[in-house]
Amino acid sequence: MKQLTIKIEGMHCMSCSALIKDVLEENGVKNADVTLEDATITYDENKIDEDKIKALIREEVYEV
Repeated sequence: MKQLTIKIEGMHCMSCSALIKDVLEENGVKNADVTLEDATITYDENKIDEDKIKALIREEVYEV
């Protein structure tokens, strides 16, 4: 397991945080602790990588 903390820009409410958490966890992330400013993500590098995690966040129109 690897852990990654990234800054996320553009979130304005807890619904934004919940959306990112759900999207990440539905796509192979073990755990995502998402606040309005950043996310601490635990993931299995055999299932998903850092580039894919960032791409998933960008697909939801947030900037990393």
